[in-house]
Amino acid sequence: IVKRLSDRPMETTGKKKRLTLVDGTTIRQLRVGGYRVFYDVDVDARLVIVRHVRWKGRNPTESAL
Repeated sequence: IVKRLSDRPMETTGKKKRLTLVDGTTIRQLRVGGYRVFYDVDVDARLVIVRHVRWKGRNPTESAL
């Protein structure tokens, strides 16, 4: 997780993508095996804020949120 998020966390290619929640908030998702890492990026402070790490398995991503 650290390796993937420390190098270009804003990229949405490969195993990273953006999700828009019901309330309109946009978060990013990183797939790591059967886990999903949900995170935000504070560009000004150069920080990656990990919100949740959840086991997804075969369930849809929305169920992991």
